[in-house]
Amino acid sequence: MNILFIVQMDDNNKAGLFLATHNRIKYLKKKTGVRVNIISVKKYDGRLLTLIKKIFKRTVYKKTKASFLFEGITYNNIYIKDTLTKKLLNICGKDLFYYKKVIKSLDIKGIDIISAHWVDLQGSLAFYLKKFRNIPYTLTCHGSDIHTLPYKSKTYKRLVVRNLNNANNVFFVSEYLKEEAKKLGWNESNLSYISYNTIDSKIFFPLSKEEIKKIKKSEKVEEYIVGFVGNLNYIKRANFLVPIFEKIQEKFESNITFYIIGEGPCINLILKQINKSLIDIRFVGEVNQQKLRTYFNIMDCLILPSKSEGLGNVILEAQACGTPVVATNTGGISEAIANKENLVKNNDITIKHEISERVTLILNNRKRIKSNYRTWEDIANDELKIFSEIVSKNTHK
Repeated sequence: MNILFIVQMDDNNKAGLFLATHNRIKYLKKKTGVRVNIISVKKYDGRLLTLIKKIFKRTVYKKTKASFLFEGITYNNIYIKDTLTKKLLNICGKDLFYYKKVIKSLDIKGIDIISAHWVDLQGSLAFYLKKFRNIPYTLTCHGSDIHTLPYKSKTYKRLVVRNLNNANNVFFVSEYLKEEAKKLGWNESNLSYISYNTIDSKIFFPLSKEEIKKIKKSEKVEEYIVGFVGNLNYIKRANFLVPIFEKIQEKFESNITFYIIGEGPCINLILKQINKSLIDIRFVGEVNQQKLRTYFNIMDCLILPSKSEGLGNVILEAQACGTPVVATNTGGISEAIANKENLVKNNDITIKHEISERVTLILNNRKRIKSNYRTWEDIANDELKIFSEIVSKNTHK
């Protein structure tokens, strides 16, 4: 079987979405008789659009490198030029102009099926390849492409619903996302499957007490450690992190070291908050998976105060290292978290108090947890079975 993956991959941010997509590809690629082709589709701004964005101090998207390599897998970047004309046509429901050149230039000879990850740009290209080249496609919905972005734009929502309803199968990383897709207008006329993300057990696992003791000594931390890992944006409530940490320290008798690990638009705000704070908060930035395992292992608790989440990969990773998690009861988090008692209300007013209460209990009890997960190998087997069924039906039409 020859599978074309249409993805959204930023090689400067190899975290949640990147790894959830990459691991599916990596383990499918290992299967006998499976060949994979990968294109990472991105937009770049035309000259006039670039000029306008610079005037209004908006982010300008440019072409970068043609491809990148990660763990032996090549991701080929495909760039789609964005212009004012295309934007206006898109608003009117005519988005084909974005994809015409790409469709003509793509070598799709021998492709049996398309697996598109992310429902808008990637899903739209898959939709048109099915329409004009008769190649079946599946969509994998990861989170904000379903639960957040469609509510910010009627155009985006319309395209998402179209792409969902024309897919041969829709993979959701949580039951929550499936229910959200129904609310958008997905008619369930096509097949669907809950394909949970999981963790790489070769990377995320508990370290020995001796190893943890050595790491803590080298880090020069307090006896108790609480942290956050993730994108530092407003959806994750990154702007609440320092106030939440201060509330936890206020309630707890012993000193705590707090870690903030990640990158994102709230960085400058967080650094200002840290500079004004009187407690021990350490901003780390983005780290690789092996280093992340180290931080999870020395943490007594991880917090995730998100406003919305598709599933929450960091929950799975932390728990695999034995670290309990306190998180908001939103999105697919309740499907990922081991201890449901550690779910708090998704409410700006009460979140500081509720998280600090739960974290204090965890620090007082100080118990590691045990978690067992399905492997990426299991997930690859399930998805390959569905791909095979779709290809077989399409062949015998």
